[in-house]
Amino acid sequence: MDNNNLYTMKEFCDYLGIGRNTALSLIHEEKLKAFKAGKHWLIPKEEVDTYIKNELKKQNCKSAAKKGKVK
Repeated sequence: MDNNNLYTMKEFCDYLGIGRNTALSLIHEEKLKAFKAGKHWLIPKEEVDTYIKNELKKQNCKSAAKKGKVK
């Protein structure tokens, strides 16, 4: 794995438009896999893709459930 396949914490936060505390919560709640190199968090890009796909699935499930209840 090379550095092109990793996000720094700042890059990850900028990419998703979230704050550092939110990102750290995702990591500590094990919703996002990341690791520390020294004192810096690094997040594999494939883990970010997986996290986004999982969140989209959750959103789609919620939307489908709401549509089913509205009828």
